[in-house]
Amino acid sequence: MNASVLLLEDVRDDLLGLPVPPQVRVRLVALGRETAFLGTPGGWLLSPGSPARFVVGFPDVSAELVRLSGGNAVTTVIEAPTSCSLKVTEAPVDALVTARVGGGRAVGIAVRGGDGILELVRSVTGEGHQGVYAPVTLTVERPQSLYLLYRGGELLTRARTADALSHTLAQVLAGYGVPDPSETTLMCAAAVHRDGRAVLLPRNWLSDLVVHSTRLERAGWRLCPRPFTTLRLPPSGGKPVLTGSPASRERESLVTSVLSQSASTGSWTRAQVLAQIVNWIRRPATPDSVCSLADSLQTLPVQVGTWGQALDHLRAGSPAT
Repeated sequence: MNASVLLLEDVRDDLLGLPVPPQVRVRLVALGRETAFLGTPGGWLLSPGSPARFVVGFPDVSAELVRLSGGNAVTTVIEAPTSCSLKVTEAPVDALVTARVGGGRAVGIAVRGGDGILELVRSVTGEGHQGVYAPVTLTVERPQSLYLLYRGGELLTRARTADALSHTLAQVLAGYGVPDPSETTLMCAAAVHRDGRAVLLPRNWLSDLVVHSTRLERAGWRLCPRPFTTLRLPPSGGKPVLTGSPASRERESLVTSVLSQSASTGSWTRAQVLAQIVNWIRRPATPDSVCSLADSLQTLPVQVGTWGQALDHLRAGSPAT
């Protein structure tokens, strides 16, 4: 890195990259402490011959760090952390890997655990681009006998074998490639039944349902671990189609219902529930794609409840209402 990065956290400070004279470091630490109230994360970008510039927010700060390391912020996956993802990433990691996916995009992966886990991850990702910063998006760890894969704070899989982890990781990385303009991308999860039908469900249920994935598999359901759910919408009216993952040559599945979260207080009308589901669409989205999604959802039954009720619903195999 042809730059100096001073990280300030509580009472400690760490210097990355090029060294700076001690007196300069003291002044920079003071500047950071005095302006911390402007936003977290935030920081001053100081470049010779240019005025000082303050950047704030995880996406903007991360983009500057990517540029300082010689990377391309436009093609680097940057996803803002949540309270859940902070819990997953706060523990020390053993290695950081940068994976290159479709369109030259870069995905940062944190690796935690021994027993060849780093070699396993690199067998899927390759060596990546060393020396270029990519914020952590995925975390792979092996705390005991299982391989765990997280996206931020979301548990995507609890694999029992190295092959199963490799397969899932390849699927997830493929999902970060350049989206097909003919498809509509949703920020939600999906499950596919062995008979070919699929259901959409809230992404914040995924971690809980993954823990019970064995029970779902006995009922014929397989959770899709992709970072996004992509649909092909019919030209007018009919049910949407869940597209397959190129990494595993999955077949396409007809979406037959949607499972949605119940209101925290009171109740929602069907129109309000459908509006919430339309809001799953990934931004940026064109007005036409939003209207097409809303039109397709009108044909689907919706089951409203909690993730536990959704688990029972899927295991029972009853149609949504």
